[in-house]
Amino acid sequence: MTKHTNGASTFVVSGSYGSVLMERFMNSPLPMVSGYVLDSIATALGAPADEFLYLSNWGRYFGEVGDNFLALRKKDHSVRIHFGSTSLRDTLQNVIEQFEKEPNSTCAKLISNVKTIRGGDPPAVALRVGHGALLMDMYQRRFISAFVYRLNRCEPDDVDVLTLFIKSLNALSDPIPEDAYASALLYYLIVYSEMWENPTPDQAQMTTRFMNSRISNGQTYLLNSQYCAFSKAKSSSCDEFGVGRYDANGIIYEHDQYWNKTASIPKNTSVLLFSGGLDPQTPSYEGLLKIVLKSIESTLKE
Repeated sequence: MTKHTNGASTFVVSGSYGSVLMERFMNSPLPMVSGYVLDSIATALGAPADEFLYLSNWGRYFGEVGDNFLALRKKDHSVRIHFGSTSLRDTLQNVIEQFEKEPNSTCAKLISNVKTIRGGDPPAVALRVGHGALLMDMYQRRFISAFVYRLNRCEPDDVDVLTLFIKSLNALSDPIPEDAYASALLYYLIVYSEMWENPTPDQAQMTTRFMNSRISNGQTYLLNSQYCAFSKAKSSSCDEFGVGRYDANGIIYEHDQYWNKTASIPKNTSVLLFSGGLDPQTPSYEGLLKIVLKSIESTLKE
């Protein structure tokens, strides 16, 4: 930074998971920094354990953001006229329950074609994952209402439309050129070292968190075995997998003095926080911003 700035009035901006690195940066302030901007916050500095933003709790966060989206769609007249007295949220819940009871019905079998992490999942799981993929994209999420409507009605014309739609939906998970520049090893090293519950919840609890949501992309509830392999953690939750018995150090590091530490900002240095309500990767649950604001010691924060 000292080489590539003018040495004064420098503002540092972070987005999404970059806020985790910003948390550390703020604990080692540089004199030329005039302010920090945290957009889509993925950390809660100084938060107690039950309010810390653990990625292992993704299933709950995603479900809450999904419900927020469904509630907003209830206010849209063009949505209400199609769903009548039964809301979009309740209709989706009915479809989930129907697919759980009748996994071999026409549209249940059709939704099973949605790509999931492990493949071959039951229709009710694929249904959640499909809607989760749509919610992640600010443009594609507008199709959720029509998707639910046609799955619920499931007439012959709906089947034709849904078949084509699911092909397009699956394309959202196809690799893109930018993926080549991302390091999965580095990502999981940081996630499992700093953003995962320890001890990890057992697999039954992780699955329950996912299944309690109506919309979720299912990215984390099956990662327990991988966490146990990386961490070599000794717990009953990891014992069920038996993957940490190799003769080498785990791919993980210990918390240091800066982990989840309250940041003390120098005088005349500002902090600006942004957090939306429809980003499942950086959930804005009630009280999060209050926690972050409280944990930053500065008079110039907003």
